[in-house]
Amino acid sequence: MCSLIMGVSYRSLGNFDLALKTLLKPFAYFKRIGRYPIFLEGSCNSLANVNLELHNYQEAFSIFSIGYEKGFEIGDVFFPIRALIGMGKAKMQLAKPR
Repeated sequence: MCSLIMGVSYRSLGNFDLALKTLLKPFAYFKRIGRYPIFLEGSCNSLANVNLELHNYQEAFSIFSIGYEKGFEIGDVFFPIRALIGMGKAKMQLAKPR
C-alpha cells in the first residue's frame, strides 16, 4: 500500500521513472493475491498512466485493460471509466501515422 501511495506521489511530482519503478511492485502484488480489487484498479490506473506519459502505448493499453476487467468484475464505476478513457488515448496514439 505504501508503494502505491509513493508511486502516485512521484507521478504527481512529475518523476515518471521513480513512479514507474515504485508502482510495479503493488501492481504485481495485488494482481497476484487476487484480493483488494480496488487497490489493483488504482495501481493499474496509475501505472498505465505513467506508461502513457512515457509513450509506451501498448503497455499502457494492456494495463488499462486489466484494470477495466477487474472493475467491471466487481461492479465499480470510477476506475473502469478511467480505464476506458486511457485505453482510448492509447489506441489513438497507436493509430497515428508515424
